[in-house]
Amino acid sequence: MNNIVTSKKDRGLVRCFCWFYLSLFAVNVTYYAFGESTIYSATSIVSKSVIVLLLFSQAYIIIKSLNGKRLLYIMFIVVFFLFNALLAISKEGYLVELASFGINVLPCLILFLCITNYQHLVLEMTRYGRIIALVAIIMFLIKMTISKGSDYEDNMGFANALVVPSLFLINDYYVYRNKMSLMCILCMMGIGLAVGSRGALFCMGVYFLSFFARGIGQGKYQKRTLLFVLMLMILLINYRGILMLVNSILESKGIHSRTIWIILNDIGHLSGREDIYSQINDALNSHPLMIRGIGGSFSITGTFAHNVFLEIFCEFGAVVGSVVSVSLFVLILQSILFFNRNGIYEVLIVMMFSASIPRLMFSGSIWSSTELWIWLSLLLFRRKHHGITIA
Repeated sequence: MNNIVTSKKDRGLVRCFCWFYLSLFAVNVTYYAFGESTIYSATSIVSKSVIVLLLFSQAYIIIKSLNGKRLLYIMFIVVFFLFNALLAISKEGYLVELASFGINVLPCLILFLCITNYQHLVLEMTRYGRIIALVAIIMFLIKMTISKGSDYEDNMGFANALVVPSLFLINDYYVYRNKMSLMCILCMMGIGLAVGSRGALFCMGVYFLSFFARGIGQGKYQKRTLLFVLMLMILLINYRGILMLVNSILESKGIHSRTIWIILNDIGHLSGREDIYSQINDALNSHPLMIRGIGGSFSITGTFAHNVFLEIFCEFGAVVGSVVSVSLFVLILQSILFFNRNGIYEVLIVMMFSASIPRLMFSGSIWSSTELWIWLSLLLFRRKHHGITIA
């Protein structure tokens, strides 16, 4: 991996792509550490400014690289969004989704579509992942030290910003046995558990399962797979005792983990989402064919649908929603079939699937998930890499 030869074009695009995730992490970790403060505001402005400058520096390469089907794909998305301005019942919801997609998703998606050397992308994202893990550990320890319980709050944004970097590190450890990556993974999972995000842990768990499936059919992974299964069995048998011990340590430092409490007391607890689901289901039963447009759930609940299929039916009605949902379900099954492959393209498909679909089943919106749209583009523009594998 370290001897990969890549073009100057790809180096610039990959660097810019990695900065998106570094920027996302920087904003969330600053908010976690300092809350709504001058430092947080400054970090947000600086991060966005760096990204804008990087995009301008790559503008010529992006324009030159984005052609043919990929250009039509981006144009279709843009036109679709503009058309929804006429359909959207909730203008507030539409503007929220438009801002999120336009600022966070679309630039990163365009960059990804322009990259051709995905091996270099995996290498750089792994390096950035280690930097993110190190900073996250330091900031978490500082927060844990200075917090006395009165000022500590859960922060799902912080945990979710760790998901994609952690998946690249999981891949690095499982394929190359990099012990530093393993330590980073364990620490990031611990942070996710402590700061209160089941979604982040769920995404990591799904990606771990993909390696389990891969290990069944490939001899070189069998020992690591058996070790993983053994550890998983031990954790499942003793999970309550382990979580109670972890919880007592965290509480002694003033950290009250909502995630641990939910797992120990009511793992099916939906944190108020049951009211959102109920309101949307009632609206769908009353007007099944109604097309509410992008952000349609805001007209019913005042917030996101927090479920990818409910969101689709809510925004596009029963007819169009059924077609889109069936298509999405087929793509999910196709991605699951890629679990036992180690081609670099398939690995990225599984990685982006793991970072998006599990979380969208319970949280967020399809229009704010960068990984969902990268996953869809990978499936749409899937191509053979002449036997190149991630391992």
